[in-house]
Amino acid sequence: MSRPNPNNFNGLFEKTGTSTCQIIFGEKHYIPDENTLINLYGSNDLTYTATNLTTNIPSLLHSGACLASGIDSQFLYLITNRRKYRVESHDVMVQYNFLGRIHPVPDIILESIPSGKDITLGGGPKPLD
Repeated sequence: MSRPNPNNFNGLFEKTGTSTCQIIFGEKHYIPDENTLINLYGSNDLTYTATNLTTNIPSLLHSGACLASGIDSQFLYLITNRRKYRVESHDVMVQYNFLGRIHPVPDIILESIPSGKDITLGGGPKPLD
């Protein structure tokens, strides 16, 4: 029997020991500290799923990761690990529980940050154009 597609778990939270991680792009991403948790999710009152949803070696969201939007643009980004990841829609925000404060940033600043994959609903990353 094959394992389910890990992208099906995108947005879910997993508790591993005392660590919290979220599935993004079908991979575990550890949330490094309470401030990052509050920045991204608005609180630490999260609903956890079963453990071992994916088998990858977890990545780490950068301490201080945040949600940002351009002052003049309508795009929302997850900023972490020296990259911006565009959050495709409001539905994606809901799926990933991105309920933290959205920081308004001058568009020229956002344009200077290298882009990562878009964060999309369900089936994993959408390739960059």
